[in-house]
Amino acid sequence: MAAFVAASLCTALDGIGRNTDANTAADKTYDPCGYVAPGVARYEDRSSGIAAAFPSFTLSLRRPTKVSPIFRMSSKLIVPTMEVVNASTYNGITPAPTKAYENMAVLDVTLHQRSTSSERAILLNLLRSLLLATIKASDDTPSGNTNSPVVSAILSLESPY
Repeated sequence: MAAFVAASLCTALDGIGRNTDANTAADKTYDPCGYVAPGVARYEDRSSGIAAAFPSFTLSLRRPTKVSPIFRMSSKLIVPTMEVVNASTYNGITPAPTKAYENMAVLDVTLHQRSTSSERAILLNLLRSLLLATIKASDDTPSGNTNSPVVSAILSLESPY
């Protein structure tokens, strides 16, 4: 069983740097803050000091049952944006911080209990390639500076077709 420890993440990955460069430093630490439901661990980056603005992610792994031979891993990453308020509008009194909106990513992975660690590693590497933009969907050759349709959809809100 994996330990419930802090996760170090980086917001500075960009362009060709989105590969497996070990020299890229983590700039966000998501500390474990407990379980939001049985088996669902929650992590938060509390560096902002404003509870409404804590970026967070949850992680769960549901084991196979008698009726389903599937492991289900689910993770949700939430990055809130705070409302920008002009204190002069309120006669010099700054109102309480308010969340304007949040961006969110949900990752659901299903793994058959008969799958091997090698097969699961292939799935993970393909997922990394989609997120790190190391492949182009229309070719078969991995490359460090091609685009992924997933990255284009997220960054530019481009349709995949």
